[in-house]
Amino acid sequence: MTSGQTFNDATRQAYESVAEQYAENVTPASEKPFDVEILERFAARLGGQGPVWDLGCGPGDVTRLLHGMGVNVVGVDLSTEMLNQARRLHPGPRFEEGELFGLAAEDASLAGIVSFYALIHVDPTLL
Repeated sequence: MTSGQTFNDATRQAYESVAEQYAENVTPASEKPFDVEILERFAARLGGQGPVWDLGCGPGDVTRLLHGMGVNVVGVDLSTEMLNQARRLHPGPRFEEGELFGLAAEDASLAGIVSFYALIHVDPTLL
């Protein structure tokens, strides 16, 4: 097992155990004006160019915002329980399980990637 895999397993386990409480207590992106402004600019620049992945989507509030802005977005998270919360809270967008360094996409198949508040969990030696 690599150090990156151990790191992912520890992060996954931590979020699995607190997913419901986290989803209930986190301040949604929609209540953060700076986040909303950044996401609005991001959505406007895409102009319907293709899919976007929201990596480390957690309870899905950034995914929901982008979806509401007309972006073809997929929320991706490594925690099954966090994805369950995202699907419960935001039935419109698509959510899938995946790990940041284990995702496969064809070259030039994505219009963009967002990752709000998730990169803090990436082992710095992997960047």
